[in-house]
Amino acid sequence: MYDILIVGNGLAGLSAAITCAEAKARVLLVSSNQPERSQSVMAEGGINAALDQKGEDDSPAQHLADTLRAGCDLADAQAVAGLTTAAPEIIRWADRLGTVFSRDEEGRVDQRCFGGQKKKRTAYANAGIGRQLMAALSRQCRKLESEGRIEVREDLRLVSAALGDRGCCGGVFRRVGGGEPEGIAAEGLILCCGGPGGLFGNNTGSLLSDGAAAAALFSQGAAMADLEMIQYHPTTAAGPGKRLLISEAARGEGGRLFTYKEGKPWYFMEEWFPEGGNLMPRDVVSRSIYKVVRELGLGVEGRDEVLLDISFLPKEVLDTRLAEICRNCRTFLGVDPAREPIPVWPGVHYFMGGFYVGADHACSIPRLWAAGECACQYHGANRLGGNSTLGAIYGGRVAAESALGASPLYSAAEKEALLEREARRQSELAAAFSGRLRPPRLRQELQQVMREGMAIFRSEEQLAAALGRLYSLEEEARGLAGGAEAADSLTLTGQMRLARAMLLSALARRESRGAHQRSDFPARDDAGFRCVTVAQYGADGNINVGFRPIGADPCK
Repeated sequence: MYDILIVGNGLAGLSAAITCAEAKARVLLVSSNQPERSQSVMAEGGINAALDQKGEDDSPAQHLADTLRAGCDLADAQAVAGLTTAAPEIIRWADRLGTVFSRDEEGRVDQRCFGGQKKKRTAYANAGIGRQLMAALSRQCRKLESEGRIEVREDLRLVSAALGDRGCCGGVFRRVGGGEPEGIAAEGLILCCGGPGGLFGNNTGSLLSDGAAAAALFSQGAAMADLEMIQYHPTTAAGPGKRLLISEAARGEGGRLFTYKEGKPWYFMEEWFPEGGNLMPRDVVSRSIYKVVRELGLGVEGRDEVLLDISFLPKEVLDTRLAEICRNCRTFLGVDPAREPIPVWPGVHYFMGGFYVGADHACSIPRLWAAGECACQYHGANRLGGNSTLGAIYGGRVAAESALGASPLYSAAEKEALLEREARRQSELAAAFSGRLRPPRLRQELQQVMREGMAIFRSEEQLAAALGRLYSLEEEARGLAGGAEAADSLTLTGQMRLARAMLLSALARRESRGAHQRSDFPARDDAGFRCVTVAQYGADGNINVGFRPIGADPCK
């Protein structure tokens, strides 16, 4: 039996596990793959902290102000203040663990500009910051595992939580290769399961980030917040099977977006936003590209693309600071950025919404915590580049510290009974599928519905049409095949519920703010909607969507 059970081994999960182990808690870290395959490995840009070493008079207070401004005043200022205050120490901690940061001429962790920030506060690594942070944290986790202070399993997928009247007491899992449900007891469960990119397909994230664990807990009543806030990264390219991320680092080093107007290059961001130019917040850049192509009809050669030029940058910058971008473009796009511009278009990239958590990362269900991209925290209506890696590490810490302070709720016998009941329920649900259909086609249709319904610009008509198609897909899903596909069928039905919550949340927020843009409600409405959208699945199968004040306790 464990004190803390952690699901997910990206930056948030590793940070939480290390924190628990150093507090001498009995901790089990569960995932379906090795940490080298987590979504966090793919982070390219950097990690933010106001180190104030560039002579710009930077501070955590300014980092806080930039984060709240970029998030269109939808984030909890108290929680964000904790994040930005802790950021410098987190950089130093990651450095001590062996993270290979890029260095300046004085040997210090180097930093550069990122969108929405006027100060150089984004620490980076030439070989990709996610890869370097994950290498350092996973090495520390394995060290603690070798000392017997952390247990690790990399062969399980969470299918549900074990819940009683007083809260959560563990989770029920299936082996990656199949088999019967297996219950694991714990005093608390921390979810670090990433964003639900699998609901959209063809995005910049890992193909393993399917949102299944989050959907399962949503189906059990865990409240979700701000699900309509989906970040489209402005510069992605059509890669093999998914969108290839062209990191914001390219614009941070001086890259310029343009298209052709009257036969000449037109640098539209620099004309429309002379102060911020190509480094405006991501939601602004994505909308600008959309306007250039869809409203002005100035896509490159009639395609849904504009161009990003970094060819004029010094060779040293291309070969070091932008080496990953150049290598990926040559390998997957057949484009040499040193000689030609990169064709780009906004793509689904990050989910600001997720489990509804408070400043301590506690969910609406007692003894359940969430951190990282699966949690609604820090980013509001739009995320600053460099804040996701920071938020994951800091959020994992906070969730762990909160979980460690909780006293026992259930006896060992009560935990065992609740786990057995939930494992039996999962077996019965799987056995109930008896039909004629298989999940892959329905999943592809679900992804198509979500890409169209939750596009950069939305309207009531568009969202209602997507909901209608989704209801039809859910009806079909009730007849999915049993046997080997039963577990996948259960996953898909949960994903459809979560998708429905996203569409309903977007319908409920009748304004435009950050990543949520309603063409039928183009103005921001602070009087009516400067609040958190909360969606909850009910026992009757309906999803209730309402609004709560920013900073409210999800458990009350």
